[in-house]
Amino acid sequence: MADDVDAVHNKGLPMDVILEIAGGTEPETIVRLAATCKDLRRYIGDPSSFRGGRLRLRRGERLVPSLLGGQLVGKWGNDLYIEDTASNLIATGCFRHDKQPCVPVPIAARDGLVLVRVHHPWQPGVRAAVDLRVCCPSTGRVQSLPMGPEFKGQFVLLVGDGEGGEVGRPFKVLNMTSAAVARRRRRFFQFQMFSSAALNQSRWGPLSKRFLPPDRHRYHDCSLPPLPGRHLVLGHAIHWLYRDRDRDTRGTYYVFKLYFTDVNVKAGLTVRGPTSTMLPSSFHCECEYPRPGPQQILLAAVAGSPVVLVANHGRISAWTRSEDGNRWTDQPHVVIDYEAMKRFGNVKESDDLGTVHLEWFAERSGVVQVTTKRCGFFWFHLQSKKIIRHFPGSFYSRSCPYEIDLSSWVPALTFS
Repeated sequence: MADDVDAVHNKGLPMDVILEIAGGTEPETIVRLAATCKDLRRYIGDPSSFRGGRLRLRRGERLVPSLLGGQLVGKWGNDLYIEDTASNLIATGCFRHDKQPCVPVPIAARDGLVLVRVHHPWQPGVRAAVDLRVCCPSTGRVQSLPMGPEFKGQFVLLVGDGEGGEVGRPFKVLNMTSAAVARRRRRFFQFQMFSSAALNQSRWGPLSKRFLPPDRHRYHDCSLPPLPGRHLVLGHAIHWLYRDRDRDTRGTYYVFKLYFTDVNVKAGLTVRGPTSTMLPSSFHCECEYPRPGPQQILLAAVAGSPVVLVANHGRISAWTRSEDGNRWTDQPHVVIDYEAMKRFGNVKESDDLGTVHLEWFAERSGVVQVTTKRCGFFWFHLQSKKIIRHFPGSFYSRSCPYEIDLSSWVPALTFS
């Protein structure tokens, strides 16, 4: 359908006629058209085009299946792509102006925006360049971030409401890691922030520190897993999973929580905390031999409460918070076992799934992507514990979910 729209438009069909046709369709279709028709996407991406116009998108938390059912992947020398439920790769056009080939690697996505690490070609005698960009796949808009923090950490993308900035939405990017005071061995978070609303867009904000709560736990060698998707944003709190590798041979696991203020505040981002909770002994038993790697442990959420998932011993298990929220439940529940995935994917009983990774958790839809080495990808809905999709493929270098609330994508639009 999108190709037909492009073909008709190239023959000279006026944009107002295209919009009249689009206005008579359901929201899913208009967004799918906008994702594949560049002219329509540019037009919709400019909110001023619709002020006082006929095309309006109803306000509310309506989720769009065509974009909820997708993941973002990057391909060498090409672009950032949305892979839809039919395994079609739809180019976003975010890198169409790049003169040299590059590798866009999505590392975080939230509320319609994507944080991308861009790797450029290696040249003799020159260090391979890497830069960060925030992209809006629905409109193709891109904002490059200045050379960022020198310390290695995990990037968190926070998106505000309303309009503004080069990509059409206000956002902040945090680079977070942990460190220790050498003599006292007291650990702390350190982070830097970039804000799209800052007056000076040429540099990151100052380095800030937040010490971990003293005396509650004896932290020794906690470090952030160097992988995307290992953090979780719920409301105004960011959750991380840490592993203290020096306590004993198997390690001790903690979940830390850091609070932040409204992303729309131009003055900056006020951070409180962190607080921490230790995972129970049953979690550590599940993580004994074979010890799961970082990609086999994932933070997720059910009904607004954090959950820790582990893929090990032929099953995916979940630990939830207690009713008072001060600790984790002693015993897990099995979300799904590997045999159920094999049956859903029509995989022979004699076949082995191979390595099973918990790739990502989609915060709005509650979908978890499970990546297997030999049998492709599976999606399951965490709250219902039901597998909803299986599709072939192999490990991507990085991928993340792409889901969007239409009313936040184009705030000035409402469907009547």
